[in-house]
Amino acid sequence: MNGIKKEMNTKFDEVNKRLGKLEVEQAGITKELYMINRKISDTYGVALDALASTAENRKWLETGTASLI
Repeated sequence: MNGIKKEMNTKFDEVNKRLGKLEVEQAGITKELYMINRKISDTYGVALDALASTAENRKWLETGTASLI
């Protein structure tokens, strides 16, 4: 009976170690996803700024005056 308990404890220890590693990996993935989300948001902002500038430049070229969009 003690042999079975030792084996079970060893297995539980292995599972706990693996779970600990998974938690660390999950934290790393969460951090990477946050960074990717920030990059996407920044890129989207730059694209919107470029679109607004293009529209403003087109308006200026057509009318000779710049206007706020």
